[in-house]
Parts: sequence; C-alpha cells; structure tokens
Amino acid sequence: MRFALALLLALGISACAKEPPEIVTVVTEPPNIPPPPECLSKDPKWKPMPDRALRKSDPPRAWADNRRLYQDLVGKRDVCRAGLLAQGRGP
Repeated sequence: MRFALALLLALGISACAKEPPEIVTVVTEPPNIPPPPECLSKDPKWKPMPDRALRKSDPPRAWADNRRLYQDLVGKRDVCRAGLLAQGRGP
C-alpha cells in the first residue's frame, strides 16, 4: 500500500515538473604550460679519458667526474619526467 502511494505521489510530482534544462558542454583549450627547465637544459660534455696517464690518478678521476655528470643528468631527466607527468603530457 505504501509503495503504491509513493509511486502515485512520484508520478504526480513528475507530471507537474518543467522540462529539464539543456546540458551545456564547454570545450576549453588546455593551457600552454612550458616544460620544466630540467627538460630544456643541455647534456653535459663528457671529459675525455686520457690516452696516456701522466699520473696514475688521471683516468680514475676522469671516470669519477664523468660518473658524477651522468648521475646529475639522470637526476635532471627524472625531474623532467615527473614534471611532464604532473602536467599530463607523459605516457
């Protein structure tokens, strides 16, 4: 009985209702956000390995310097990738 009364009330109210408003779709262009500065920096120049070591410490020092430059480069690329993902541009 209550269900029938509720159904009758719902139908009565819906018959008196106005037409629903039209749905408005707004299309906007995504903002042009520049990439992070880490994405625009140039890769470092690697230090050449000496052909002949004048001192015993020259090749390990050049290797360590290049390794440090490579680790800095990987860090910059990680920051670049994270920035692009945050902007919704990444894969």
